[in-house]
Amino acid sequence: LLRGSWRLVCSEAPGPGGQPAFLLAADREARRAAFIIPGTQMPADLVTDLSAVPVRIELGPGARPGWAHRGMLRQACAVVRVAGAIVERLERDGYSVVFVGHSLGAGVSALAGLVLRLGCEGPRSRTVRSLCYATPACGNAAVCRLCEEHATTVVNCDDIVPRLSLETARKLRVEIEARREAVRGYVKQDMEALQNVQNLTEKKRRVVSVESALASAKEIESLGIPA
Repeated sequence: LLRGSWRLVCSEAPGPGGQPAFLLAADREARRAAFIIPGTQMPADLVTDLSAVPVRIELGPGARPGWAHRGMLRQACAVVRVAGAIVERLERDGYSVVFVGHSLGAGVSALAGLVLRLGCEGPRSRTVRSLCYATPACGNAAVCRLCEEHATTVVNCDDIVPRLSLETARKLRVEIEARREAVRGYVKQDMEALQNVQNLTEKKRRVVSVESALASAKEIESLGIPA
């Protein structure tokens, strides 16, 4: 996207039905178009993030049903209702179309590409692609396998956003429960170590007699060390 003669075509504010804000940019020379969907920006986006209840999505005849993040799927369907006809028109004119998003926008971009390929909202495209950065968990294994055909996701090392989901939270809880006794032992060891550190750093007082202090002062004076 950094290369080419990209120009902003339009900018859409958030709309009804969960439709998120997005930009449409096009490179007329290379015949490319990109729908750019931002990540979490407003309180309404937080509501979408937290709408993590799985919702069923039909993946085609003979295919096992998929399950998707309800909030993200709702936004993806809303985007396709607004932009689906534009995608079809661009492809008829010879453009390649890609949805680009980050974080929440990445999940919506991946699902928007899937919705277009399945034709769930009417408009259909077999060539649309999705370029997703830090994509959060937005579907089950069946949905992910279909998204492999059109979506590319980029994850930065141990970024928590792509790895956090209801399933990973359940696994973390089970792991913590299994290690409860071990954790208690670790906490006890840490508390004992803190007590030892306090003992080591406690100020020690040295008591000396007046006579020995005077003798030490005379000895130092006899050395002739200048003040």
